[in-house]
Amino acid sequence: MHSKPAPTTWSRPNAATPATGYLGAGYAIPTDGGQAALHLLAESEAILTDPVYSAKALHAVSDLARDGREDTAVQTTPHHPTHHRSS
Repeated sequence: MHSKPAPTTWSRPNAATPATGYLGAGYAIPTDGGQAALHLLAESEAILTDPVYSAKALHAVSDLARDGREDTAVQTTPHHPTHHRSS
């Protein structure tokens, strides 16, 4: 007989501050900044990525790195309740 595991409590002692302003108009909709980041990566490094989620993340990460804010978390998709657990 298998017992159900105890609930997990997630702690975030060194949690990063979430980045905002990169989701755009909504789920599955490309952004101008994401498209610019996607083209820059393709032209400079010959790396292709998807035009929505990876492009939005790339836009955010490049902005944050340029601004010296490496401690900021990037969320490019809408929050879903199963992504984070609490006690």
